[in-house]
Amino acid sequence: MSNNQNPLAILKGLLLSRDAFLSMILPALLYLGVYHYAGLLYAVLVSGIYGIVISLTLKSLGPIALVFALFGLIELLIVTFTPAGWLVDVVFIQVLAGAVKSALVFLIFSLLGKPIPRLFAELGSPDLKEWEFSQTPRYQQIWQQASAIWIVVYSLKAALLWLAYPIEEATLATVKVVSGWPLHAGLLVVLVYFVQFQFGRAMQYQAQGQ
Repeated sequence: MSNNQNPLAILKGLLLSRDAFLSMILPALLYLGVYHYAGLLYAVLVSGIYGIVISLTLKSLGPIALVFALFGLIELLIVTFTPAGWLVDVVFIQVLAGAVKSALVFLIFSLLGKPIPRLFAELGSPDLKEWEFSQTPRYQQIWQQASAIWIVVYSLKAALLWLAYPIEEATLATVKVVSGWPLHAGLLVVLVYFVQFQFGRAMQYQAQGQ
């Protein structure tokens, strides 16, 4: 993501790509379709299995795929063996745990010095690693700040879900979809503009200092 790239072009590439469709849009449509025809249990099972498979097959996810697939498998096993009377509560916990999981994964990778937004950006644009600015502390700091945005948003999602309990089944199904890929897509928009703006500022300061 070099400084002269158009943010709208970057967003178009991120949101309209094959990987975005397979990992964000199709799972939501699949969940809604199965929920409408077969109910909550099958919607969760089918979308859960799909999520694990797609996590392991999309090359763009890299090593992060194993972490998400492991968490997804645990959630799937819990839902599978849940008595019918507990299903809504368990699915609520699954959605809540998904938000906590996302925040924790982003936090862990940030603490390891490998913020997930940077990993995804460098996987999509390998030339970033060759950029001279990428060797500076400020480059890493910008990606850590971008990661912090995701951590805060998913932490807030978890907190709001907790405050909304108890919740009806139909409302839960809607919340699960709306707070899924639309939230993810919105965060991508924020991420691109935030990083583009910060890169621009950093390059201006660098030019003024020369």
